Amino acid sequence: MGLKKILPIVFLTLLGTILVLTATTALPVSYYPPALNNINNPPALGSIRIDIPVKPTEAKVVVNIGNDVMSGDLPLGIKYMTRMVKRFKEKNINWKLSGVFHNTAGYMLLKDGIYNAKRQVLTGNPYKTLIESLIRDGVSIEICALTMEANSYKNEDLIPGVKVVEAAELRIIQLVDEHYVQIIP
Repeated sequence: MGLKKILPIVFLTLLGTILVLTATTALPVSYYPPALNNINNPPALGSIRIDIPVKPTEAKVVVNIGNDVMSGDLPLGIKYMTRMVKRFKEKNINWKLSGVFHNTAGYMLLKDGIYNAKRQVLTGNPYKTLIESLIRDGVSIEICALTMEANSYKNEDLIPGVKVVEAAELRIIQLVDEHYVQIIP
């Protein structure tokens, strides 16, 4: 078969595929008739229709923070915990939340002076205010003793209210045994 005969077939096949995909792609909610937009009156978040409302009455969560993965300038684990506390309060959920810091994330729990020395900066700990706020809100902020030992941190180097646990892995196992859900950012 020559190139002149194959090209029209390839073109028509490609065009047909594009038309089929376009026709079967779901349209945004705003394109559906009003009668279909409010089937059973699902809740909405602005212009987004919620298909599965989430209504927990109780939450037990451990956030396993063993690294310093960032979301912009904010550590993802701290961001998750801050967001969870806000949502728990908004939805009147009975909650318990523990943040277990270990490995490369331990420095986030240091007081300003030691933070500056360890991180070789002069700014102080930029996460201190967020950590203090989480502690005030009732979050158990915990650091692994093995991480402290490996980095030569002392108890007095920690932001007030931070609790020291024997080993991060064992603490997380303990909390999971107590029916906490583990989140790893």
